[in-house]
Amino acid sequence: MVAPRPEGVRQEMRKGGMGGSGEKVGERGSEGGLEVLREGVRLPGVEQALPLGETLLWQGRPELGAVAFRVLHLRALVGYWAVVTVVLLGLGAMEGRPLLADLAWMVVVAGVGTALILVWAWAIRATTTYALTPRRVVLRIGIALPVVLNLPLDRIASVDLRTFGGGVGDVVLTPSDGERFGWLLLWPHVRPWNLRDPLPSLRGIPNAEEVGRAVAQEAAREVTRSQARTEARKPPRETGASAPGSPEGVDPSFQESS
Repeated sequence: MVAPRPEGVRQEMRKGGMGGSGEKVGERGSEGGLEVLREGVRLPGVEQALPLGETLLWQGRPELGAVAFRVLHLRALVGYWAVVTVVLLGLGAMEGRPLLADLAWMVVVAGVGTALILVWAWAIRATTTYALTPRRVVLRIGIALPVVLNLPLDRIASVDLRTFGGGVGDVVLTPSDGERFGWLLLWPHVRPWNLRDPLPSLRGIPNAEEVGRAVAQEAAREVTRSQARTEARKPPRETGASAPGSPEGVDPSFQESS
């Protein structure tokens, strides 16, 4: 049975629910997070290992089918080629051209185009690594120009979940304090159709709901630790000082929305 979804994971449900197999590095602990298993490890494609004391909670990459159909829109392209084929055959019949030659040509074009999309999807998947630690979310992305993005958990304002069926989905991360990234830098690891305000996303991952829940929980813990560190650095309060207010530091809003 899946544990209740905590605050901080806003879910946009499509078809299906949990399922599928991920590339998890841990199992659920007693507090509902992912159990700490490894520290000082080296992520694929990342030159430096994790700092000592920082543990790897989860590591994964997109599903090939999700990249091909959800990111590169292979289904829409196949539909487009089907429409073009019907139109081309209709025009050929009206003009008295041999239909077999037109059909063979469109089969070749569609086959080559589909193969290119699948190779592109495989390259995106092979060069992508997502990881979660108690301090950050790491995205190793990029085919020709690899980039490693570190998103501190205490700077994540919200975690959104979009599921597509079979447990596969996107985990969308909204940074706090106005920090933003370029759309071209992030693509395709960005929330789709959101060009004006690009949001980094873990695209097409298995067990997306479980991963999103873990990110929200670890982010809440890191915010608490960050606030405690901020309070510890403050000088002792003098007698007669004003009443203490809310603690300083990043306080992201982990609220569930429909």
